[in-house]
Amino acid sequence: MATAAPTIPQLFTELDRFGKDRNFEKALKIANKILQEKPDDKEAYHCKVVCLIHQSCFREALDVINSAPKKGVDIELQFEKAYSLYRLNKTQEALNTLNAIEELKEHEKELKAQVDDYGDERETNLAAVIAGAAQWKGMKMDELGLREDTYELCYNSACLLLGENDIEAAEGKLKKAEELCEKSLRDDPDIGEEEFEAEMGIVRVQLAYVYQLQGKNDEAQKLYNQVLKSKPNDLALAAVASNNVITLNKDRDVFDSKKKVKATTADELAHKLTASQQQTMTFNRCLLNFHTNQLEACRNLTSTLEAKYPESDFPCLMRASLLHREKQSAKAVEVLKGLGLGLGLGCRNYAECHEDSAMNVKLTLVQLYLAQGNIGEACSTLRSVKDLAYKPGVVSALVTLYSHIGDVSAAVDILDEAVEHAQKNKDTMRQSEVLSLMRENVSYKLQHGRAKEAVDMLEKLHKEDPTDVKTLAQLIKAYSCVNPKKAESYQNSFSEKLTSLDTSSQDTTLDVDALELSLSASGSRYGRTKAKQEADVEMEDLRQEIIMKRRKRKRKRGKLPKNYNPDVDPDPERWIPKRERSYYKGKRQKKGASVGKGTQGAAAPAEASSSPKTSRSPKPASPPGTPSAGGASANAPRQHQPQAARKKQRPKKKKGGW
Repeated sequence: MATAAPTIPQLFTELDRFGKDRNFEKALKIANKILQEKPDDKEAYHCKVVCLIHQSCFREALDVINSAPKKGVDIELQFEKAYSLYRLNKTQEALNTLNAIEELKEHEKELKAQVDDYGDERETNLAAVIAGAAQWKGMKMDELGLREDTYELCYNSACLLLGENDIEAAEGKLKKAEELCEKSLRDDPDIGEEEFEAEMGIVRVQLAYVYQLQGKNDEAQKLYNQVLKSKPNDLALAAVASNNVITLNKDRDVFDSKKKVKATTADELAHKLTASQQQTMTFNRCLLNFHTNQLEACRNLTSTLEAKYPESDFPCLMRASLLHREKQSAKAVEVLKGLGLGLGLGCRNYAECHEDSAMNVKLTLVQLYLAQGNIGEACSTLRSVKDLAYKPGVVSALVTLYSHIGDVSAAVDILDEAVEHAQKNKDTMRQSEVLSLMRENVSYKLQHGRAKEAVDMLEKLHKEDPTDVKTLAQLIKAYSCVNPKKAESYQNSFSEKLTSLDTSSQDTTLDVDALELSLSASGSRYGRTKAKQEADVEMEDLRQEIIMKRRKRKRKRGKLPKNYNPDVDPDPERWIPKRERSYYKGKRQKKGASVGKGTQGAAAPAEASSSPKTSRSPKPASPPGTPSAGGASANAPRQHQPQAARKKQRPKKKKGGW
């Protein structure tokens, strides 16, 4: 008896079972059986296409989808069609298919993001917007889970970390971006060397900026110069690198800075740089003019900056610096205080009109006041800086300055205010810092004879740490000046604390005698005398020992000259000057020294010109120290007149006579 053919519901049950088991080959056979029984079944048709896609038969799946209208199956499988086209590398056709869908579902949007060639660029731009908001606006953006598998995304992630002031993490991201950039662009035949250097330059300049923030100026300078040496076509990149090199040079290598500042003045940069970048570059140009003594250009640019950036403190500081350079410190102070700047009647000074940027102005005022010797005004101005007034360094500086001018009360007030502020703001300060301020307060008061004021602070310190012996000793000392009875009560507890100390933990190698002898002026006279005597004895012993060592020390023999001959007696005249020695001959005269001297046209002596040189036997040397016999005739030879020049003497006429 033949078995009955399975019904369509039974076939769908088997199809569902094979689909759940991911056995798409058998599921495809079941779908074909259903379509044989019912050719226009939409669900079976859809299952057949899905089975073909899961078996990577994308071309067959596309043929089945395209043949659906011919077979009378009214079904639109747009997602499956787009996916098959995408897997067949027909991305544009796949994108057109997805764009034809009116309302994209979640999986269709996902496919479009993969198909769209500009998906990476959109994500990169989104990351750049987030990084810019964090870096330039100080906004904290939510983590969107952006990828970091491309160098652009990795670079923008590093910029976001820079905006959050996480410099170490930003350095790691930039190094990773540099590796990804080199890996993705180096082997690409469509990317030329210039384009490769341009893309790498962006990452390198940002990495150099991170090095500069970390204080690694040599590494930063090397990267900046490497990028500038490649002569990038990107004007913004060249301008940023040049500006940062100028900041590294400061007042050194001014010639290099003058060359690089030209890159920051291009007109096209107005649309390529942010407002903050343009402002910073303008400020740096003004500073470069100041360092190169171009004071007039600096003054003109400062006037422009005052009009363009009225809320910035830089123009005010720059104008004061120019006046101070010209030895006009009083006018510089007036500029910083706002006098003569035409401020409104409600504004007494710059700091009052610009609370946000007043700190730098006030600190500059303090420096000018100190240079003028006006310590009182310097202290008052420094105390008015609210953000710094209670910092340990500023408190220390104020106490030192007030002590210098003898205003102890003001110094004590500063210390009391600092302690009060620290106790009110324990969340922002560590407990150790608060206790340190309190101890310094007590020490200063005790040092300047204000024991009564120090008692209250010492009581608080004693409550904070009852086991602190030093605090207890200071408390006893303070009470001994104010309340002796209370000092005695604390002294009893002090002695109890000393006896309760664990002696095993103390240093047992202490020299008790030396400790007793090291007492101060309150110690016994006997102890001081004994210590002095012992010290004198030790010094005398040490002196005798040094003398004996010197006597026993072997003397070094003097060095003899290299040509010393012990068989020959030394020259007895060696101690008198050479000119006075008997064998001194004098300096040798130069031959031909007199040639060319005398009147023009004079002839040489006949003897010298006619007679040939004959070798003469050497004359016996005259005794040393005696003048030569021919010394009188040692002058230059006389020049004889030639015979033709002599006048002929006429014979005298004889007188006639008879």
